[in-house]
Amino acid sequence: RITAYNVYDTASRSWDDDLTWLSDKRQVKLTGSLVGGASRGGGEFVAITDVEIVEGEVDGNLLELDSASGISPIMILITPGTSFQQSEQEFDVTDVDGAVEFINSLAEESLSESGDRRAAKKKATRKKATRKVVKKAAKTTDTAKFTGQSFVVISDTQSESLPVTKTPQGEVDMEITNFTYSGPDSDGDISWDLNATIKNDTEHVVELIKTSSLVLNADNICVGGSYDDEHDEFIDPGDSVSMNLNPGYIKEPVFGGQLDKNKMIVNAALFRREFNKLGEMKVPEDYTDCTFFETHTNIGGIVDIMGATCKRQEPDDDGDVSVGVEVGVRNVTDSYIEKVSLKMVVRDEEDSNIEESEDYYHLAPHAARVFSMSMYAKAGKLRNSTIRLSAAVFFPVGYKTIEATAEEGDE
Repeated sequence: RITAYNVYDTASRSWDDDLTWLSDKRQVKLTGSLVGGASRGGGEFVAITDVEIVEGEVDGNLLELDSASGISPIMILITPGTSFQQSEQEFDVTDVDGAVEFINSLAEESLSESGDRRAAKKKATRKKATRKVVKKAAKTTDTAKFTGQSFVVISDTQSESLPVTKTPQGEVDMEITNFTYSGPDSDGDISWDLNATIKNDTEHVVELIKTSSLVLNADNICVGGSYDDEHDEFIDPGDSVSMNLNPGYIKEPVFGGQLDKNKMIVNAALFRREFNKLGEMKVPEDYTDCTFFETHTNIGGIVDIMGATCKRQEPDDDGDVSVGVEVGVRNVTDSYIEKVSLKMVVRDEEDSNIEESEDYYHLAPHAARVFSMSMYAKAGKLRNSTIRLSAAVFFPVGYKTIEATAEEGDE
């Protein structure tokens, strides 16, 4: 649960008069949720979401504070469900990035626990799983009801979610064919040259490989590395590809004079692509207008494309016009999606390409994002022009982790 609220240094609210007034007339029920509050001195906070009186109208001032003083920053309180190991965390409203990072860590914890449950289920039934198991991600919401002077907590659970993809994941063959280091150079930097061969042992065509690496010194301490390196490939099942990996430059002193013992851990993840030609939309004739792509499309049961909007700007001093498209995308599953890519191709009235643009990002479970693409062209070229939209979602199909010690190479 995410709760946004004001925090005062000092505040008070007395219910005595209200309860006395209501006691001989009718019953009052406050409905809300327990949202934690340990970060504010312990105890449980209740976020009241509804006031119900059996007879008569609700007093509009019923939930107002009697008094409050001091600064009142807007805070964000994130309360994980009871199935999570992590406790609540509070963030200032200006620290949205910190709140998002915490939510993503909960998503990773949920995925990890789901994997453990699948493994336990597989062992218990002693059946060889050939397809990806449905992941159960129970979400618990605590609802508090205050009726008269009684207080009851009721739990509600969410049903099983649908499987994200039935693509099995497993190890693939990966071999490091050359791994050398050189330096230090005139700046005191060490560099590496690593070549690896990866074989597509899956039944799918692989169109993306993402790699990451950690460089370790003689004491097995990380001193550098690389992350989220993308390699656009096309590998048929059974075929192989050679790649060059480079963790960048690292200063010599971190190796303590033992360069001959530096090594690298390399991780590779292979992805298949699900591609969809969404359709066409017109470019607005004027900057005061806009056009829409009204079709909603589901890709692979994973991602919902929620239509698109196209807008154009006034011509600049050079006569160039900016055309932009925004597309709404939702991850409708409990799983993290590594990459979603949206592309627009602008075509003139003779159906020739004018320009194209692409936007891509990852999507957390049950998250939404607006993908934005734009381009510039002369106003005359945009006469009767159209935009072709397409989307690609990348699913993991294989992985490999390998470790090697570097040898000294040529200067």
